[in-house]
Amino acid sequence: MNQIRIHFTEFWQGFEPENNFFTSLLRKKYDVVIDDRTPDIVFSSVNFWDWQQYDCKKVLFIGENLPPERSEFDYCFSFHPTAGDNFHLPIFRLDDAYKKCFYREAITREQWQARKGVNFVCSNPRSPMRNWFYHKLSEEIPVSSGGRLFNTVGGPICDKSAFQNGFNFTIAFENTSWPGYLTEKLIQAYAFGTVPIYWGDPDVDRFIDPKSFIPFSGKKDFDKVLQTIKRGLEDFDFYQSLYAQPLFKDNKEPQQLSDDTILKFLEKIVGAPRMIERDVRLASGYSRELWIKRFNSTRFITYEEKWKVRFFEAFFLPEYLYIKTKKHIKLLLLQEKTI
Repeated sequence: MNQIRIHFTEFWQGFEPENNFFTSLLRKKYDVVIDDRTPDIVFSSVNFWDWQQYDCKKVLFIGENLPPERSEFDYCFSFHPTAGDNFHLPIFRLDDAYKKCFYREAITREQWQARKGVNFVCSNPRSPMRNWFYHKLSEEIPVSSGGRLFNTVGGPICDKSAFQNGFNFTIAFENTSWPGYLTEKLIQAYAFGTVPIYWGDPDVDRFIDPKSFIPFSGKKDFDKVLQTIKRGLEDFDFYQSLYAQPLFKDNKEPQQLSDDTILKFLEKIVGAPRMIERDVRLASGYSRELWIKRFNSTRFITYEEKWKVRFFEAFFLPEYLYIKTKKHIKLLLLQEKTI
């Protein structure tokens, strides 16, 4: 078994280099050594810029609504279609809830009656459509909010699975709507035993059976969605017909999401030579460019929210980069005002 040395950087808090989706898959074929000094391959997400110090093959994993970056990375895992050096890997595939979606327990009338109506768990306020829907639905029926945003239960919940399992419906809206941008929100809502109310990826049926959730495509759908929710809260047989639908078509794993398909792409990465020869760039460059692309292409983001993102990035930069980056932010803001 050939040995490969890999390193992970810029991933989320709690990410374990020795025990994660990519390491587990690679260990089916290779003797994997976690090495942060002389790796053969660096896997990076988009939070900061530690990846720039390494002179080796680099793989970008994008869990946000951002485009693949081909000028700085040899390969990408993103929400964009699989083509060439990019593999379409929705972030929900890495979520523990994914496997649970294939083994859903039936619901009884007693369980349905004991549950509350609709829940909402969110902390990010930067989604006008999601915010609008929450407030609009709350005017019609009670909605329990367990996240930091619009909290109605006395504080943020500790166990999302247990909380959502006490409800019949879950508002499972993405931050933004973009083809292919399908995160863990819908999958978790389903795995935790509720019927999702979903807005986001217009191509969601690429992987997900549209019968397994209540679709919301815009404000014009609100009355129809409201009536479906109300009927589901009043009629057990109707609710059961929604609840019993498999999340994936025929309850089968999509080929694109199978371990074998993803592992083949990882083998391609391991066996291929480096594709990109790089010059060292300003440390903040890549992360900033991606966020600019994202927020400039998102119709619901306001100028004030763009400013907050720039300030956030500047605040968390190393001290020796702060002044230079702050000047860059001012220039960006001046440019945006003219758009």
